[in-house]
Parts: sequence; C-alpha cells; structure tokens
Amino acid sequence: MEASISGREVGKIVNPGFRLWRGDTRAVVGGVLLAVCFSANMQITERLDTAISGGVIYWFGVAFVNVWFSAACIFYGLTGGLLAAAFNPIIAVLTATSPMAPRFFIDNTLWVIPFALMCQHYFRKNGHIDFKTFAWMCVVATAVDGLSFAGSWILLFKFSPTITLGLWLLLIASAIPGSLMGWAFCRTVGRSGIFGN
Repeated sequence: MEASISGREVGKIVNPGFRLWRGDTRAVVGGVLLAVCFSANMQITERLDTAISGGVIYWFGVAFVNVWFSAACIFYGLTGGLLAAAFNPIIAVLTATSPMAPRFFIDNTLWVIPFALMCQHYFRKNGHIDFKTFAWMCVVATAVDGLSFAGSWILLFKFSPTITLGLWLLLIASAIPGSLMGWAFCRTVGRSGIFGN
C-alpha cells in the first residue's frame, strides 16, 4: 500500500499500510534520501538562524524540520524519521553550521518521535491525515522539541523563565509556516508516488 492522495481523498494524506517500525530497504533508502535533502536545506537555514540569533533560536531550521521530518515519518514511520533526524547533526557538527549543532541529535529526535507516534494514531483511527490534523501534529512535535531548547536557554544562556517561555512560544509559532510547507510537500510527494511504501 502506498501513501497517496487519490481523487476521493482530496485534502488528505492516506497511508493504509503505515507501520511505525520498518526494516525494509525502501524505508532505509527513503529515510536516507530525505536525510540528505534535509541536511542540504539545513546548510543554509542553520547558518541563517545563527547569523540572525547567534544560535539562540532556529526559526528557519524548525520551519523546515516540519517539511522533511514529517515526510520521513509519514512515508517511512519512525525508522525513516530517525534516519533523517540522526544524519543532519553529523553534517552540522562537521561543517560548523551552528554553535549548538551537537545538541541537534536530541532536538531532532524529540521532534520525530511524537510526530511518528501521532501518525500511527491518526492513520489507525481515521485512515488519513487532513491539514488541520497535520498542522496540529507539527505544533505538538515542535512544542516537545522546544523542551530541549528551553533547557539550553535556562542552563547555557541563563535566560529567565519569562524569556524562556517567550522564546519557546516563538519557536512553536515557527511550526505554523513550516506545517504549510510540509503539508504541500507531503501531498505533492504522496500524489506522485515517489516515496510510496
């Protein structure tokens, strides 16, 4: 079964064969392919975020996380999501895109796990994911991911709880444009069948 969008399912992402853990070659290769695309994207956005905020917050990075990680989770479950999440931090550390690059292992994993679990829940419950659900999933995953950022803001940057809460809310707000881009990407890829199961 392929993750797809049929004529009857306009406005929905359908993946009747969704599995949380996949060990097949297609999932591994697809997850790695999305990881490479994500890493290429992050070479630009991480540097841009570091130039803007000095490594305090990653608006562009988090927005594009919603594009690449959501596709990896929707089409390849947690296996693809974790592959996509683990690849970029290695590249980010080697190319010094950000002073916080070593922390990206934790950040990315904290985004992927809740999103993949929500995919499993909604595909089992409804058989599809619509835009409203997708956007909500992106916001929740970003909020969980933001807990790692909050820890860094308090422990490393010594920000007050008020500033930390404000930055956390700004980080979550970056999931909104990211969810729009992610939805468009996942629907287009689902329609094309490129990353079918």
